[in-house]
Amino acid sequence: MTPTTPPPAPTEAPAAQGPAPLSGPYRVDPAEKVRPPLPRQGFGWLRYLNYLFGISICYTVDVLWLRMKVFGLENIPKYGPFLLLPNHTTFIDPFVICYPILRPMRYMATAALLRVPLLGPWVAALGAFPKMKYVKDAASMATTQRLWDQDQLITIFPEGRRTWDGEPTEVSDGIGRLIQRLDARVVFATLENAYLMHPRWARYPRRVPLKLRYHGPFRYPSDWSPEQVAADVRARVRAPQEIDPGAKVWTWRMAWGLPSLLWACPRCHALAGLEVDPHDGDRVVCRACAAAWRIDVETRLHGEGEAADTNVRDAYRQIRDHFGYPPRLGALPADGAEVLRVPAADVRRVERKRRLPVAAGAMVLRTDRLEVEGPDGAVLLRLPLSELRALSIELGDRVQVRHGDLLYDIAPVGQSALLWGHFIKGWMHPGEPVDAG
Repeated sequence: MTPTTPPPAPTEAPAAQGPAPLSGPYRVDPAEKVRPPLPRQGFGWLRYLNYLFGISICYTVDVLWLRMKVFGLENIPKYGPFLLLPNHTTFIDPFVICYPILRPMRYMATAALLRVPLLGPWVAALGAFPKMKYVKDAASMATTQRLWDQDQLITIFPEGRRTWDGEPTEVSDGIGRLIQRLDARVVFATLENAYLMHPRWARYPRRVPLKLRYHGPFRYPSDWSPEQVAADVRARVRAPQEIDPGAKVWTWRMAWGLPSLLWACPRCHALAGLEVDPHDGDRVVCRACAAAWRIDVETRLHGEGEAADTNVRDAYRQIRDHFGYPPRLGALPADGAEVLRVPAADVRRVERKRRLPVAAGAMVLRTDRLEVEGPDGAVLLRLPLSELRALSIELGDRVQVRHGDLLYDIAPVGQSALLWGHFIKGWMHPGEPVDAG
């Protein structure tokens, strides 16, 4: 990992609509001694030793594999608490963003990650605490406040979830409310090409040299509204996903996993039409129309024959828009009619660290409900769409939906979880454009 002279400070982002603020975000001195440093930065001995072990692994990976260059380390406060707000592009973001700072920290992580065997307990020991996606989680907010009062360094990914296609995801106004409530110093971290190192849909990573920049620290004036703060955060965590000209990269099997994101053919729109060429791991072919594309490290799709050139982002959006809002396979179905079906699906209820079997059988999405049918056609599980509170795509190509206080984990056998996530979310909010979960 190579510290490098930082670039010029980013320009101030325009404020969101609302009353004109008296002033903009202003930089503060990172060397300011806000409070005396805590022993081991407030960590107990066991957690501190685990942190030292973890940081040694991360630095080894950074130097030998990621070839990461770091800019702006001098912007990191040496004393007292602050919020670190990074962009979110890959599953290794917490490890490459947090540990160059050389200060133990606590960071907000999806509850699903902390349930993964072996990985979850280790990540928790390194400082992670759970946050439920897409719902108000009073427990995680209380934990954040408690850690802040203990002078901890806290990392939060304001985008909430990793991008599927390289485009930044939405930043909610909640981050603005949190910053204003804590009156927090804020440091931004941007990974500029991590998506190209390992896109979320990809089965295998590529060896792409990473660039990481730290900006700040900033404070926000009290006359700014939470919406204005969130708009500024949204602008500052955006980062180009580009590879420097002449950089050495190594790639293999780049198309593996792509059919999970492109759940229909970009040319003929056949559902589950794409498959990876068994003889060429960088190429996908449509079973229906025989169109083929070769993908490169910058996720461009080079068409062969009559297939047009495009890129992963545009191909995904073209597929999404083709099936409409709400998504459907043909004409708009009548109320209660079938929209989508998969012959087999496994549904489990998530309770703490356990996933308990609930139903297995054919899964049917109707305009108003999601059902799982048994071999005799009997309905084993019915979830009215109007009662679903949230939906996300989780590790292992699974859809998670929250029904009241219950969390269901759904694995459609032989079909993309993104396909089902798109259709279910589309009928949860008919007429509204939806994106990958």
